[in-house]
Amino acid sequence: RRKVDIGEVQTTWRVRQRFNVPIVYLTAHSDPETLERAKFTEPYGYILKPYEDRDLHTTIEMALHRFRKVTEIVDNERSLKMILRSIGDAVIATDSYGYVTYMNAVAEVVAGLRRSDAVGRKMCDLLAFDNEADRVAANHVIEQVLRDGAVASLGKHNFVTDSRSASSENDSTVRPLRDPDGYINGAVLIIQCR
Repeated sequence: RRKVDIGEVQTTWRVRQRFNVPIVYLTAHSDPETLERAKFTEPYGYILKPYEDRDLHTTIEMALHRFRKVTEIVDNERSLKMILRSIGDAVIATDSYGYVTYMNAVAEVVAGLRRSDAVGRKMCDLLAFDNEADRVAANHVIEQVLRDGAVASLGKHNFVTDSRSASSENDSTVRPLRDPDGYINGAVLIIQCR
């Protein structure tokens, strides 16, 4: 029995990357080493020989269906990212515990932090408040939004850490993020930047 050559897996990966097509393997090889190499190419199917025509047909139909759905999700995600990048207001989203999961480029400027440094931190820890009492009050508001699902305001603050913007105050609103079933699974803070 001949093992699948690493070059064949690399070729498959290149085809998938260049042409963005779903890959379905039809092979006689099911050893763990070959399976691990094939997984690297993220195939939409893996059929072992000998095979039935209907199995091949079914697997290809399912692969094409899944590929269309994945492509649709990726396209929607790209559109959403483009929209969030285009908004002139700062947008910071959290999970249901108040830890940051997303922030747009404007929020990076407001917080003076890159997204990668902000994700996983409490939202209030990213923002510049005049004093600790304001930070505690804002954290309480965010917790209330996560608990009760009501829209709330953090009021007017100068969240921008850049001293050139020290004179401007920004309105800020916290809204619950709800899943399709209506359950609160996070919050989004929108800071209106003027």
